[in-house]
Amino acid sequence: MSIENRCKPRGEWNTYDVVAVDGVIKLSVNGLFVNGISRRVRRRVSLLESEGAEIHFRNIRLMELRPA
Repeated sequence: MSIENRCKPRGEWNTYDVVAVDGVIKLSVNGLFVNGISRRVRRRVSLLESEGAEIHFRNIRLMELRPA
């Protein structure tokens, strides 16, 4: 459950940033952290979904960050 609804009004684009590092996954919506989990990720799979409404995606970028 997100700690806060950060979504923009209908018709405006939202920006989601998902970062996974060492089993910790963090979600930011429109620039602010809203949720996170700590779970070992066994596979590298990305899924996009809608919860019962039409949805559009644009400018999707996936990148693997190399260890420092």
